[in-house]
Amino acid sequence: MNRKISILVILIMVFLTGCNGRGTEADLAAIDIPLPYQEGDVQDMKITEDGNLTLALYETMNGGKKAKATVWQTSDDGENWEQLYEEYFEPNNLNKETVEILMYFAGDGLIITKHDYIGDSLEVTSEEAYYIDEFNNGSRKLSASNSIKDFGGRLIYNNNGIYINIYNEEDGQQIVRLDPDKETLTDTGIVGKDEYEYVYYMSSGGDRIYCICSVAYEGTKEEKEGTVPVDTSKYIKGRIYDTATGEISESELLNKAAVLFYEKWEGENQYSYTYMPVFSSNISSEEESYLLAHNDGIYMIDSDETKLLYKDKNWKGSSNEVSDILMTPDGDIYVHVYLDNYADAQLIKISGGTHS
Repeated sequence: MNRKISILVILIMVFLTGCNGRGTEADLAAIDIPLPYQEGDVQDMKITEDGNLTLALYETMNGGKKAKATVWQTSDDGENWEQLYEEYFEPNNLNKETVEILMYFAGDGLIITKHDYIGDSLEVTSEEAYYIDEFNNGSRKLSASNSIKDFGGRLIYNNNGIYINIYNEEDGQQIVRLDPDKETLTDTGIVGKDEYEYVYYMSSGGDRIYCICSVAYEGTKEEKEGTVPVDTSKYIKGRIYDTATGEISESELLNKAAVLFYEKWEGENQYSYTYMPVFSSNISSEEESYLLAHNDGIYMIDSDETKLLYKDKNWKGSSNEVSDILMTPDGDIYVHVYLDNYADAQLIKISGGTHS
């Protein structure tokens, strides 16, 4: 190609990127996915076996006295949405309490946790869990609710079960396997008994659960005295749990991704609040690699490098939260972002360049 033409093409690309505030790798394409309706908050995402994007949305109504749960599906990137499920939840005491719900896909159905509060306060009066095995069936309250009342706010599933992050004063934090039919909870052992061990984030890929954890680290004399900074890699680790065998392991690459996760969250802004990044294994690749999304963009972590795949200037700032990331077997990436202190939301799809 003629040198002058090459320079002109580069300048045009830079200009176009600057106009919309977005940037991607050359072989990637990003599009906006219209949401089913603007009032709903996206709480979970999944891809069905036939490749349809499915969203779980909730909405509070009547001044917090009612919560609406819906599930929607699209086969054409949001041009048309089909509603699969709708149900309403209310607090146990309508006069004194308000209600919020959290929704998580679990196999072909849902787990919904209902949280009742005293008025507009943060004081929780009750927490209950409901299971929907199929979207055309109503919800069933789980008696195991009593055991997961201190729900850690993260639930994932794969072919081997439903896994929940829970916490209580007696046992501390646990990652447990829930059998919704038998209503039993079984500790996986992912979290050790040391008081300094804690799972910040977990994600599922195939038969494996990938965790970002803190571990006990005493520190060197210089680190204790504050003369040298503490090496993040000493106390932040990745942990892999094989749900088929029960084996717990680590990998050097996941440890690297875990450090990046923690430093994006805490390391660069120790004295100001930032939202936690979101994280996923790259299920489109036979080689081990991971995805991480935060306000400064979407990163790919593989054995060669940590590469910025996508950035959007509209994500910058403490009023915006990258809330979820979904990887498909074909290499597409879906990312959901809350903007302007939850006043607006964005769902984007990034295609190409991650499959190998």
